[in-house]
Amino acid sequence: METDEEKEAAKTSAEENKGLLDAVKDALGGKVKAVRTSAVLREHPVALSSDGPVSIEMEKVLKNMPGNDGIASEKVLEINENHPVFAALKETAAAGE
Repeated sequence: METDEEKEAAKTSAEENKGLLDAVKDALGGKVKAVRTSAVLREHPVALSSDGPVSIEMEKVLKNMPGNDGIASEKVLEINENHPVFAALKETAAAGE
């Protein structure tokens, strides 16, 4: 469970990094619904999760069944803001690249 302070810190972080997160989403060309910072990741730089009624695993199962070609999960890229990869992304964005 998150405390109110942790929720507020996550909201502030998302607002501060909105431009960078939007740039990453644009660079992925519509492959993800959203890009956001993650409070759950500790060691890994990124994780792919789903948002909506269909999970990524359920999408795989349904696509293997006949007649379910239109099923897709809404993927979300979560980035660990305390990882060196995120720091490198911020530096690159600040440099205008």
